[in-house]
Amino acid sequence: MWSAYVWGGVAALLIAFLFITAAPALPSPTAVSRLMVPGTAFLGLGFGISRHSRICAVLAFMALFSFVGLLSPIIVILGLPALISFYGLIRGILGTFAYHRHLAGAK
Repeated sequence: MWSAYVWGGVAALLIAFLFITAAPALPSPTAVSRLMVPGTAFLGLGFGISRHSRICAVLAFMALFSFVGLLSPIIVILGLPALISFYGLIRGILGTFAYHRHLAGAK
């Protein structure tokens, strides 16, 4: 859950950076949308993971692959944080499945 929120925040910071660096003119809509769509998706998936949704946990893990792929020019900088986020999302997947297995066993 926390790593989905972190990546949503990273996307928001990168959008803010685009607007700050392009002071006289607005940044291209393509660049903003390439960051806004995954950023809002990660925030939504993080909320879904916090509500114990197995689908959101798996989708967040798969979405991280595409988001890191969009940022491929700066992948060297994102290497260790991406690995930590992959670990966090894997733990989120295992946690949501364990939660639902526990609920099924309690009935």
